[in-house]
Amino acid sequence: MRNTREPHPLIDYLLAHTGLTYDANLAALLKIRPPTLSKMRHRALAVTPAFILNVHERLGIPVAEIRKVMNGRW
Repeated sequence: MRNTREPHPLIDYLLAHTGLTYDANLAALLKIRPPTLSKMRHRALAVTPAFILNVHERLGIPVAEIRKVMNGRW
């Protein structure tokens, strides 16, 4: 079982994929509030299907790839 205190791998993957350095910049790109992204990073808020769809639509990452990343296989 994954440690829930571990940062969410999807956020780091998205930063690497976009070439961005800061969560705030990624939040702006995804058109979400920075605190929402921070809560996802620290697992205080679940990554929702709506968020996954937003990532797919704005960044063009296939949903299957997003799922792999969320399971720590990237």
